[in-house]
Amino acid sequence: MSEEAYIEGWRENDPLADIRRYRTEIMLATHFGLSNKKGTMAWPELETLVLADLAKTYKFSPPASFVNKCMDYLLRTNQLIRDPSNPDVILKGPRW
Repeated sequence: MSEEAYIEGWRENDPLADIRRYRTEIMLATHFGLSNKKGTMAWPELETLVLADLAKTYKFSPPASFVNKCMDYLLRTNQLIRDPSNPDVILKGPRW
């Protein structure tokens, strides 16, 4: 049965990978929006909140490197930016 699925063009990788990535990006933005103080938040604190909430809400425990990749997306799109004087602090970006 599974060989037939690949013949029909089904994906060979994890079909939920995109959903997990979107949920993580949304969780990052949500926690930053709800937990930041004056538009800033420490990255280790944000990372800890997101990892704990993903495990609790979606029963998904990604490695920290996965959350870092999702954070890189939010940084590239200027939704969030790193503080130039302290890279461990996250600021609201111009597209927030």
